[in-house]
Amino acid sequence: MKINTKIASSLFCSLIIAAGSQAADLTLVQKYVKRMRGKNHLYLDCHKIGKSGGAPALVEALKNNTTLTSLKLENNQIGNAEVNILVEAFKNNKTLTELTFALNYIGDEGAEASAGIIKYNKTLRTLKLSNNHFCDDGAKTLAKALKNNTTLTDLDLSFNYMSDDGIRAFAKALKHNKTLVKLNLNGNLFDEEGAKAFAKTLKLNSTLMTFEHDWHGIEKNTRSNIDQQLEMNRKIATIRRELMIKAALLVMGNQYDPDSRFFDLHEELVKPILDPLIRLKIQEITL
Repeated sequence: MKINTKIASSLFCSLIIAAGSQAADLTLVQKYVKRMRGKNHLYLDCHKIGKSGGAPALVEALKNNTTLTSLKLENNQIGNAEVNILVEAFKNNKTLTELTFALNYIGDEGAEASAGIIKYNKTLRTLKLSNNHFCDDGAKTLAKALKNNTTLTDLDLSFNYMSDDGIRAFAKALKHNKTLVKLNLNGNLFDEEGAKAFAKTLKLNSTLMTFEHDWHGIEKNTRSNIDQQLEMNRKIATIRRELMIKAALLVMGNQYDPDSRFFDLHEELVKPILDPLIRLKIQEITL
């Protein structure tokens, strides 16, 4: 029998609230995880995993999982202690591509564990840590891990407590990171000085295409500089893809499949040829 995960998750949330005890929460978490064995998506929102002590049970259930690609743990009262336990399930996972820890209680003390996911996991593409308690120290720890990450494309840290020092840390990381496409820092506390540092860094980054922020306290000129560089990066991405397709057609001929993992597997091989061509194209569109 097929299980609609979104409906099941919603119903399960109601069951937990009705149960009213930590022991009941833990038992239901264990049963629910077992029912989802073999599934690709697991939604465990508002299941009080932190309060019920369900983190070890979840780690054990996911330890040998080889099918899960998306896991959402929103609004689970997960704090620093719980994320230190949960990180062990994700460091060496080979299938997970999307992980959500939004609306929890993770702060700077849990940043090292969160950074471990970024540092060690080699398949994760989307990580959502919005509406937590990260301040500047946590931002620095996460940014340091992001510096050398080669898989993450979407990072959401919206509605935390990062100021100018926090965004400066991410600015430094983006000088080296070559894969992040989207960064969401909406609802944080930085202003003009942090935004200026970010704008300066973007001149050295050609991959970030979307930067979300509410722009409160940031001058129009600084915002314009950021928007212009992001637009340039979007053009570069289009050029890169067009040239990669041409390279793929040359190498593979009629066997080329545009939906294949050609770009992941072969980009490094053609990079010495592509990069000079891309630089020429960039010069053309900036003249």
